[in-house]
Amino acid sequence: MGQSFSYLMKFYAPFPGRINSQKEYSALFQGFGVFLAIILLFLVSSGAAQHIYFEHDDWDFMTKLAPGMVPYASPWQKTLSEGRWVNWVWSLQANNLPARFIYCLYMLGYCLLCWLSSCLISSKFSYRMLIAFLLFFSVPFSSLSLWSATLTPMVWLSALFVFSILTVGFNLFLFAFYNIVIFLSYSAMISSITLIVLSVFPYFCVEIVLFYGASYLLGVLTSFSLNKVFHGKFGIIFEGWRKAHPLHGIEDLKINILKVSHFWIDCFSIYKIEFVISFVILLSAFYFNRRQTIQFIFGSFIVFLFETLIQVASGLDAEISRKGCTSG
Repeated sequence: MGQSFSYLMKFYAPFPGRINSQKEYSALFQGFGVFLAIILLFLVSSGAAQHIYFEHDDWDFMTKLAPGMVPYASPWQKTLSEGRWVNWVWSLQANNLPARFIYCLYMLGYCLLCWLSSCLISSKFSYRMLIAFLLFFSVPFSSLSLWSATLTPMVWLSALFVFSILTVGFNLFLFAFYNIVIFLSYSAMISSITLIVLSVFPYFCVEIVLFYGASYLLGVLTSFSLNKVFHGKFGIIFEGWRKAHPLHGIEDLKINILKVSHFWIDCFSIYKIEFVISFVILLSAFYFNRRQTIQFIFGSFIVFLFETLIQVASGLDAEISRKGCTSG
């Protein structure tokens, strides 16, 4: 059993600090071309590159709608209903770009994010490659490509932040700034990057969690303030399909807790294989370094608790399917 755990944990060897030489820069991207080529081969062989699919609510972000095309919600309207101001700024340029170019730009940024994240987690080439592929093909992550026009800023900003950790080191204030900015693009990415950071720096779990929570709230405040200035509304007006159920009393709290409970039960049911794999990896990590594993679990628990409380407060419906789950 010990040998099995040892094998599972061989990949975990975080990148040794900041990069200080050209040689280290070269080592960082060693193998990225191979990774990119394999991904391109997959996209072409599967037909995804030839027949690009965009979700209907992504059209407004990437093209000027032709006569007869039914709009969903303009990027400007999304600032009020979702607070995605960074995406609106991006749409001003994206509307003038070919849809295929936007898809390629998203995929390049997504590949870069997966690769850099794998470099952060492991300094060993073979395991970097493995982790990068696991991230690329993870269902919740990969499903975001269906909104490649909307979320192009998200993948590039996230890749840039991870790159900054690798090159200049981890900085809590830069981490907070990233969270605030990314909230204005795709808030769900905050918890994903936070978990990656926690896995590499578990000994900073308290600081990371505190800055995560504070910067998340600052992101909310920034979004609300921009809406107040430009829309006259301090807050977000959720679209009807989200079925928001704000809290007004104990009964509302019970209803929202029940909704969130069903959400997590469905998540465990649909992604049970992923949860089992994660549990085995955590168990193996605990076998070798109990203190850091406990710190990571503690930090992760706080992140999930924070996300859950946000869902309880808003009462938003969450869409869950095999292609991904989103909670807004």
